[in-house]
Amino acid sequence: MSSRWQNSKRTPGNVNDGSVEATEEDLKKTYFNEEHGQLGCKHYRRGCKLKANCCGRWFNCRFCHDDASDHTIVRSETKMMLCMHCQTIQDAAQNCSSCKARMAVYYCEACKLWDDDPKKHIYHCDDCGICRIGQGLGRDYFHCKKCNVCMNIQLQDKHKCIERNLECDCPICGEYMFTSTSTVIFMPCGHCIHSRCHEDYIKTSYQCPTCWKSLGDMSVYYSKIDSLLAEQTMPADYANIFSIVLCNDCEVKSETPYHFLYHRCDKCRGYNTKVLETFKRVGTDGQVQVVDNAIASGTTGTVPENNITGGTSVVGGNTGSSSSSSSAAGVGTSSGSNALTAGGPVVNVSVPRSPLMDENASGDMTMVGISGNSAP
Repeated sequence: MSSRWQNSKRTPGNVNDGSVEATEEDLKKTYFNEEHGQLGCKHYRRGCKLKANCCGRWFNCRFCHDDASDHTIVRSETKMMLCMHCQTIQDAAQNCSSCKARMAVYYCEACKLWDDDPKKHIYHCDDCGICRIGQGLGRDYFHCKKCNVCMNIQLQDKHKCIERNLECDCPICGEYMFTSTSTVIFMPCGHCIHSRCHEDYIKTSYQCPTCWKSLGDMSVYYSKIDSLLAEQTMPADYANIFSIVLCNDCEVKSETPYHFLYHRCDKCRGYNTKVLETFKRVGTDGQVQVVDNAIASGTTGTVPENNITGGTSVVGGNTGSSSSSSSAAGVGTSSGSNALTAGGPVVNVSVPRSPLMDENASGDMTMVGISGNSAP
């Protein structure tokens, strides 16, 4: 597996010379909860310190190392530990070879992970190559070979596979999700996002930030847009202007009347589309001529004849607006206006609030599933 976390390059300030000496400061006990006598650090409850194999220094955990260093530790390469009960330096293990004290309830030999929290369930996945939070494979999680990630067992044979799905950054916060300690969810399209990022994101959008597909059943919401367009028609100057759109949901190109904000897919009747090209039909024979890009962006009030390229057939292409026409529909505002320049008409356009924030309009917005987030 070529995950980025395995291939990360390190530039340690010191090279490990194989010595195991510890300073007086290293030998001091540190606490996860000093009041209750629980050894560890602010990140972990555990009875030992580890020696970083990259720089030869002693730390309570990988987070303590990374916070104090200019490089990242590879904890699986850890070989030595220091028992904080008897200050004995020895090979990494679950129990001290000298005083026999247990360093932690959970210990992973492969990851060199100690965690003495009795309430935390942790298991090691050989395919992921790391420890994850959960009761274990076959119990509450399973590993998808194609997605290369552990998923909630309820998703087995019920999710959309995307090769190495989690080996990417969160599209919102940019954190690498494969080793993230934060909860990661799978959206209906199959793409991943942090749960906390998703909660904020759907306040203003109903599209997957990766592929732009709808995040739920939008039929009720789209019917509201239909009613809106029936009440607020376009100015007569735009009667013969049309757009070629690509639907983000059904991935079909179709022709639709031009609008400042909304362009409906002719196949699935949804508004999650992006404009590829805008054109005007002129003459009695309905000749198709391409309209200047300014029309697609709604910056001119009328369609001057000098903005038309004569005789250009509209087949594919990408001369129009590349932004999704439904993005504006996802903005959580209640009303707005689209003032046109060059002396053109002013059309008031009411913009519905984000459908995913409205229980009556969101339709089926059930989360597809949750991945097994990495153990800290």
